[in-house]
Amino acid sequence: LGDFSMEDYKKQYLDWLNANTTEAKICAKTSRITLPYLNRRNDMLDIYIIKNDDGFYLTDDGEIIHDLELSGLQLDKGKRKELLTQTLKSFGIKSDDERSLFVDASSSNLPLKLHMLAQCMLKIDDMFYLSKQNAKSVFLDDVQSFLENNEIRFVPKTSFVGKSGLPTLY
Repeated sequence: LGDFSMEDYKKQYLDWLNANTTEAKICAKTSRITLPYLNRRNDMLDIYIIKNDDGFYLTDDGEIIHDLELSGLQLDKGKRKELLTQTLKSFGIKSDDERSLFVDASSSNLPLKLHMLAQCMLKIDDMFYLSKQNAKSVFLDDVQSFLENNEIRFVPKTSFVGKSGLPTLY
């Protein structure tokens, strides 16, 4: 493990984080910080920091939820909506009508709020695995494993003809 003390591990991590985090000034009151934490598409997280009269407004500008919705995940009803709401609450983050994730911050808690927003973004991005296609795939794998483990014969990827006369592959 080498001759590093615990402070060395912390320093190495913070050095890496600092070296791989970028900040770009968008306009007089807005900056974009790009963190080296990767979403499911292996893109780094972008957070916009907007200076206002009360402190700061931090937002993902709708990136996370819009991307999930474009991938076919519906977050506006049922269990998925409950999970989204619960995740937002657990991190102290809000979502607006444009589906942006955001939080207000002061000078004293800006780093903490930035960290909480980033963690919330990653957690919500992981909800992609709850999409119907992914859930169906995992369910089919579970059923196949159950049948195999119990030595029950089956035919995978079987085609059936429905009432419409059109074949459907299961």
